[in-house]
Amino acid sequence: MTDDTLKQARELVQVGRSRGGITCPCCGLLNRERSSRLCRPNVVALVVLYVEHHKAGWDQWVHLGEKLRLSRLQGQLSLDGADRGNGDWYRLRFWGLIEGVRSNTDPTAPSTGRHARVRMTPLGKSFVEGLEALPERIITFDNKLVRFDGNPVTVSDALGTPFNLVDVLGEA
Repeated sequence: MTDDTLKQARELVQVGRSRGGITCPCCGLLNRERSSRLCRPNVVALVVLYVEHHKAGWDQWVHLGEKLRLSRLQGQLSLDGADRGNGDWYRLRFWGLIEGVRSNTDPTAPSTGRHARVRMTPLGKSFVEGLEALPERIITFDNKLVRFDGNPVTVSDALGTPFNLVDVLGEA
């Protein structure tokens, strides 16, 4: 394959992946962008992380998957979706709401996996406190952010119900 042919294939895939997907002419694999919404289970996970940081300190790394299973906020925030793993809360990193480290390796190494320890970023804290609105959707390809999409949403918009952080902290 020549460099020109490879360049044409890359351009073809780049255009086609945003239009529902395209099969790569070189390798035969399907390439498509993924759209993810800032949805209720993910925001519930973020609120649980906020509560953990509020108790333990903002610089602490938290195993969020474990905290979701043990959270006392289940009744108030209906954690069913997030608790069963239906939420892909680890995608919150694309909005800049969390950062992660691998569980059993160097804490300075970034991680994107579900089993990582995470901590909330200042933007995540501001979002939960109702001070920030974020784009409703992210578009990713190959586990990398391509662009933001949709209207700005607040924590209450994403939860689908009015949200009072003071009440949540009182229940925790």
